[in-house]
Amino acid sequence: MNKSLTSRLIVTLLISALIYMVAIAGALIEFGIKKAKDNALIQQEKLVTTVRASASIAAYVENEEIAEEVGSSLLLHPEILAVKITSNESFNYVKQRDIGLGDINWEQSGYQYILLSPVNNLSTGSISIILNEELLNQNAIDVVEAQIKLLVFQTIILLIVMLIAIKKVVGTPLKRVAAQLAIIRPGEETKLTLDEQHQNDEIGLVTSSVNQFVESATSAIHTERALREKISLMEKHYRNVLEKAQIGFFVLNEKTELLKGNDVLFESLERHLLLSKEDILGQCLFDSFLKDSTLGNKLAKKAKLTQEPISQEFVIEPILGEPVWIQLLISAYQDSTTLEWYYEGVIYNVTDRVIKEQQALNLAQLDTLTGLKNRLGCADFLLKSKPGSEDKVLAVMVLDLDGFKTVNDTFGHASGDEVLCIIAQRLKNQVRQNKDLVSRLGGDEFAVLISCDQKSTNLVEYIAQKLIDTVSKPIVLKQGAMVNVGVSIGIAFDVTGEFDVCLSLADEAMYQVKKDGKNGYRLYRAS
Repeated sequence: MNKSLTSRLIVTLLISALIYMVAIAGALIEFGIKKAKDNALIQQEKLVTTVRASASIAAYVENEEIAEEVGSSLLLHPEILAVKITSNESFNYVKQRDIGLGDINWEQSGYQYILLSPVNNLSTGSISIILNEELLNQNAIDVVEAQIKLLVFQTIILLIVMLIAIKKVVGTPLKRVAAQLAIIRPGEETKLTLDEQHQNDEIGLVTSSVNQFVESATSAIHTERALREKISLMEKHYRNVLEKAQIGFFVLNEKTELLKGNDVLFESLERHLLLSKEDILGQCLFDSFLKDSTLGNKLAKKAKLTQEPISQEFVIEPILGEPVWIQLLISAYQDSTTLEWYYEGVIYNVTDRVIKEQQALNLAQLDTLTGLKNRLGCADFLLKSKPGSEDKVLAVMVLDLDGFKTVNDTFGHASGDEVLCIIAQRLKNQVRQNKDLVSRLGGDEFAVLISCDQKSTNLVEYIAQKLIDTVSKPIVLKQGAMVNVGVSIGIAFDVTGEFDVCLSLADEAMYQVKKDGKNGYRLYRAS
């Protein structure tokens, strides 16, 4: 074997491959990432161009709805994180992804585009874009990685050519090495033997490298076996955790009869419904805790039809204690051997969450000053109070205090708030607590919703006069001063079920009272 020739061949091939890979990889990194980013910026400019007209209109007329449409359309593209539309006046609209961006430095991070007025083609504002630099960089890197993989593939082809050439030069010694390799089994510590004549040549180097690889592979196999044992122990641990978790697991047959369940499931059913494990096994699970078991069966059939997990909340009425809200999640699968269908699912208690959500909703519908329902709560009451028969209707009264501004200006906002609270309590005392509603719409404007007979307005007029009388009574402030306020009331009957429409009609009647001298009431009548 010509050692000098082999050395020159290997050195030449390695240097060539190294120069090729470094040159091509460097070019790919240098120009590939830049080109990908340039393409992203071009795409961004195209996107801005498509919405620039709408953004110009939004800035010109300072319309947040148009700006919202522009912002939403731009955020459909994942490479955009935030959009800001500003006018040359005071309009400032920002929309961003809900991913914890924090405060944005638009001057340093944003790409700004001037918006021209649709009327005179002069600057009316600007639209700024914050790009998802991380995504753009990742996309660019992905492109370069793909190209580098191609480079690696080409290098492999080159190495194959190298192997063919080397085989002819050093074929016989390598065959001997290969024959020894064939008898080595994974996990065994067998090593290749080396003739003394190859101690210092390429065959010696290869043999030494193979022996090192065998040692590494043997060590890796032993490590893998140890990891498998560790994973097995972890699986046992997780199974134990699932058994002890406060989540009920179950397996049902196609008839939704209970086949298996964990201890949490059986303990919960026994605690809330006094049902033992023996009472439930083999029976329809949904019959045990749902008033209408068909709801559970429909959920199971939907999971089978869609082949996706289906979830729904239900309320359980325990034999003892308060109602319990549960979340039921169920999925269906078919046994590949028997072709029978089964259902798997979990049940977990969500009562605390439901209660907190209801408390949050109640707070959102509450006027913090007076304790009355606010505009949102008033609208919700109207929506839920649709009459059950045609001869019943909901009367909506809009009340606007007369003389309140004078009290506020004379005695201060604190006294004004005191007056509002007193008026609120007086109004509540004049209506039926279980049928009617008093709410504060804002400022010194209140609403009273009365359930009454559609064919007669006597009750409504009677209540309206009572409200005028009670509001008009003198009010003694905490500071000792006595003040008087009146009230103008507009009344409309809800015939559409639409809160804003009904409120607008009552408003119209109320303003007519204001024109006629205030401190009275008027029913809305279509002209």
